[in-house]
Parts: sequence; structure tokens; C-alpha cells
Amino acid sequence: MKWTGLARADFWRIDLWVACLGIAAPCLAPAASWTLESDAAVSSEYNDNQRLTAERQEAVWGRHADLDMRISGATPKSDFRLNPKYRLSRFSSMGELDSDVAAMAMSTRLLGERVVSELSLDWRRDTTLTSELEDTGLVQTNKNRITRGAHPYIQYAITERMEGQLRWDYTDVAYEDASLTGLTDYSHRSLAGTLVFKRSSRDSLQADLYASRLDAPEIGNQVMDVGARASFTHAFYERSYGTFTIGAHRVETTQELPGPDFEITRHGFLGSVLLTQERARTTWKAQAQRTIDPSGYGTLVQNDRFDLAITERLSPYWTIRLDGLYLQNDALQSPVAFDSRRYARLTAQAFWSFSEAWRVSLRYAYQWQKYASAERGVDSNEIGINIAYRFDTKTLFVSSDQFILNKSELP
Repeated sequence: MKWTGLARADFWRIDLWVACLGIAAPCLAPAASWTLESDAAVSSEYNDNQRLTAERQEAVWGRHADLDMRISGATPKSDFRLNPKYRLSRFSSMGELDSDVAAMAMSTRLLGERVVSELSLDWRRDTTLTSELEDTGLVQTNKNRITRGAHPYIQYAITERMEGQLRWDYTDVAYEDASLTGLTDYSHRSLAGTLVFKRSSRDSLQADLYASRLDAPEIGNQVMDVGARASFTHAFYERSYGTFTIGAHRVETTQELPGPDFEITRHGFLGSVLLTQERARTTWKAQAQRTIDPSGYGTLVQNDRFDLAITERLSPYWTIRLDGLYLQNDALQSPVAFDSRRYARLTAQAFWSFSEAWRVSLRYAYQWQKYASAERGVDSNEIGINIAYRFDTKTLFVSSDQFILNKSELP
């Protein structure tokens, strides 16, 4: 029996909720407190090339409604968090771009004397219009994408200055009716072991080994990636630090094609430089890195990217933010058709918080990408406005061994 993308999504959604309740059980009974936070927003923007295509550039107005909720519970030795989100998007004159994006994330953590264990689960139903831009660049068609994942993590304090970490990540991606688009369903698993040594209050060293595997059965593709990395973090002064990472990896690809199967092996290096600083009014972060990530083409992709984020608080009411991204990605195997490309995005925003609950923001975004069928590059400009409201935090429950809520405090 072959599961379709949406059928598998419904199956995983049930599993996700069962897992949430099972893992949350230790936290539910003795919970010291449960709270609810929620935000709602409406926004509208004008974009002169929504699908970032060179063939047909059509300006469009988009309208969105967002709801974000956060339910959390905590005890002295555990905490639990549930975060459902929903976005409704409608576009004038291009109804084929309309979408409903839903997401659910859950995380729980248990604290021991020397051990910290965490588990997070996530499920998301979005579209290629929003999910594939940095991954494959395929935004011309609007197809549903289902993503689900599980991410257990454990940390053990070996000594006062040394700790070990172990993390497992599993992600499964399925597309609805994605034939003839170049996209294919895939799953990605990775295991990483890390050793951290804190030399002083300002310096720390980190070494880790990882292994990952991507499976894309529809195209008979399997990719193994094994690597090692070393990092050094230094605090230049209070609220200012840098992290420098260097590593190497080996990729082995096995593909089942008509005729004899064949394998491809490639070697490469990994690296990252992260600098960040926080001041009373200004916060900035800059990072250059090379990563190996799964893609909707059913193969691993090498991403070289530079990120920049600057936030300036002009007054208690006004804040401005500038975000920049430059990305160049390449496939790590030749048998799978992949259109290597360059992509850039620049976003400028101004926020006006005229009360504790209400916030208005104005946004300008510029996007550009260049690929084989668009050698001159294609770009888009977007101008938008967003109005957001934050509801008062509600205390849902406080255990009897703490105190009893007054009726007036109930939601």
C-alpha cells in the first residue's frame, strides 16, 4: 500500500499528538503552573514578482491572517511547551497562490542532577511558495508540502568544565501532486555526538562527529554524509562573542537506475564564522557558513551562505531592523538534475509599539536569484504593512501544593 503525502501527514499527525500526551504526562500531573500566550496579526503586501520567475512577472496584492499560541507548563525539574500556528493567505488576481499554512511544535525537557534530556516534535503543512525558496528555488508552482520531525537530545555533565551531548534528528518530507516539478518525497536522519570543554568563563572548545542519511525512494537515491568539526568560542567582552568552526566531511551516493547501480564519493570541508554583539540599543549578528542540507530534489545540497541581522532600538516605541542573506547552493551528486543557483534577500523593517499589546510594522524586501534558465537574474520588490496584537498571558492552572487561583484570575 502506497501512502500519499496527505494520507501520511494525517497518520503522522495522530502519532504526533499521542507522543505529545505521552511525553507530557510526567509534567502534567505535578505541574507548578500552566500558562497561555497568544498573538494575532493581519498583514498586506504588494509584490511585483511573487513567484520570482523570468517568464511571467505579474504584480499581486497579498493578504494574510496569523494566529500563534504558546501553551507551557513547568515544574522545578521539567517543562513542557506546545506551539500551534496558523496562517491564512489570499492573493488578488492569482488565486492559484492562495494557501493555508498550519504548524504544530512540541518540546519537553527533564532536568537531572547531571543530565538534561529534551525531546521536540514538529509538524508543518505549508506550500512550495514559502518552503522551497532557500532550498531549491522552485516557487513557480504552489504545491502542498508536509514536514514532520522528531529531535531527541541528551546532555551529560562529565565534570564542572566538560560535558557530552548526543542528538538525533529525523525529518520526513512529502509533497502533494508534485509530479513534473522536479520535487520528490524524502526522509533525512542524522546522529551527532559532541564534547564541550569550557576553558574559562570566556573561552570554550567543542568537537563533534556526525553521520546522516538521506533516502529518496521515488528516484532510488540514498546519500550518506559523515563528518567531523571543531569549534572555538571566545567572549571578547560582555555580550560580544565569536564562534569559529572548521571541519571536513565525506559524501557517498548510491543510486538505483535502470541497469547497474553506481556509487559516487565526494570529500569537502565545512566551516563557519559567527560574530555577535548586544548593546543597550543595538544588536547585530553576522555569520558566514558552509552547511550540507537535504533538498526537495532528493539529494544533499552544499549551501554557502552569509547572514546579517542588525536591530536598532531608537526609542521605547520605535525599532528598526535590517536582515540580509546571500546564498549559493550546489548539488553533491551529478546524476540528479539540480539547477545550482545564487540567491539574495534584503529586508528592512520599522516597528512602532504604541502600547504593550499593539504593534505596527512596515516592511520592504528585495529578492534576487540567478540560475541556468535565468542567466541575467530575476528579482522582486515587496512593500507591506503588519498589525499585530498580543493577548494578555493567561494562567491556566497552578498545582494545589503551590496556591489556589482566585476566580478572577481564571481566563
